[in-house]
Amino acid sequence: MKCHLKAIVFVLLTVCLLISSVAPAFAAEDVCLFDAKSGQKFEVAVADKKDETLKQAAETLCAYLAEITGQTFRVVSADAQSEATLLLRFTDSLNASAAGAYRLHFEDGVFCIDGANARGVWNGVYGFLERFCNVKIFSADVKQVPKSNQITVPAGYDDTYLPTLEYADTDWISPHDLEFSLANGRNGAYSPLEAVHGGKVKYLWFCHSLTSGIVPQTELFDSHPEYFALNKDAVRAPTQLCLSNPAVIARAKSDVLNKLKTDYDPKAGLNIVSVTQADNQDYCLCENCTALAKRYGGQSGLMIWFVNQIADAVASEYPDVVVDTFAYQYTRQAPVGIVPRENVCVRLCSIECCFSHVLNDPACELNVKFMKDLEDWSKISNRLYVWDYATDFLQTLGLFPNFAVIRENVNVFRTHNVVGIYEEGNYYASSCNTEFADLRAFLHARSMRDELTAEEETQIRNEFLDAYYGAGG
Repeated sequence: MKCHLKAIVFVLLTVCLLISSVAPAFAAEDVCLFDAKSGQKFEVAVADKKDETLKQAAETLCAYLAEITGQTFRVVSADAQSEATLLLRFTDSLNASAAGAYRLHFEDGVFCIDGANARGVWNGVYGFLERFCNVKIFSADVKQVPKSNQITVPAGYDDTYLPTLEYADTDWISPHDLEFSLANGRNGAYSPLEAVHGGKVKYLWFCHSLTSGIVPQTELFDSHPEYFALNKDAVRAPTQLCLSNPAVIARAKSDVLNKLKTDYDPKAGLNIVSVTQADNQDYCLCENCTALAKRYGGQSGLMIWFVNQIADAVASEYPDVVVDTFAYQYTRQAPVGIVPRENVCVRLCSIECCFSHVLNDPACELNVKFMKDLEDWSKISNRLYVWDYATDFLQTLGLFPNFAVIRENVNVFRTHNVVGIYEEGNYYASSCNTEFADLRAFLHARSMRDELTAEEETQIRNEFLDAYYGAGG
């Protein structure tokens, strides 16, 4: 009898556990925000109708809802007379420094799209459309907008999105499109975002500014050859700067500050002034530069010593501006005995890496060396970016073998405190569209926007292929 009782108790406990495990799925009922057959007013409310960001974001949302339901939607003010079931607003409850943060939730029977800032509001709008309306923006020319008589949201829904990257950029073709950028989390130099969208990350000079925009060799080499690199033949050449020369430091400070006076944009999401080496490896071999490099663990130490002085000058006049430099080729290894200033961004470049293997593959010698550099820079950098490579410029018609590592590599960067990523693709693809340009742009953008699992990456890739190529997907 005792055995039978034990068996019965066991069965009852098992049933109770099964019921409790599935109860939430049955308890949560969908709340209908809009029903095309109900005769309700089709309105989207904004907390401040005079705010241009809220107004334009709400108008965009209304246009999509109209396309989905076949009804006419209008933007109204959130007041006592409003019957709107959907509200857009700014909120102080989210970290405003997290560019693009938003929250989707119910409050007093109204479904709220709360943005930490302008970009957060737009991210929230497209997040709502993707989650509850299955709207997908695959490219500048291909999008998915399913038709439906109802827009529903699970009862009690409450979710907050906090971007892990402050800067996410790639080129190709579609990344130049506003809607693609807004829907897929891009905010870099190639995106056409404006102040109403929260602005983009603006680079003042994008790369290789030393000897070009900063202490330009075309202007100064003939009169001041001592400003430039002493080569192995003990001859000054306009390849790189003599970074230890006090006159070079003074001129570099002046050039950077003058650039900021003319090009600084207070409405940008972030202003970054690039203080980066020229694209060659012919650095200065003079006695002073060599001594500083030896003192600080190599050419990267000399570069950080130089850039820190520029950063100090910038901080005194433009405390919100970031000064950017490269960890690239001869400066890729992290220095010793010196760290970048708080307002310095280090952009680590992966040009020597193998892209057939994930970067943290311990069996890939090229990538093991890069991972050591990534780990070392992550320990000393306040703001670490990566310039990653997504095409082969020597053979842009050939298949670049990185499809298997796109998602994994971005996640590797995240785990090493990287807060900005530029995936350099074929930026002239609009005139030479080969090698799955739009697929690559989509996968890179979505991998930077969301920390995808392998299953999620497979799903969105297949969705893209079906939508973009149809039966050929």
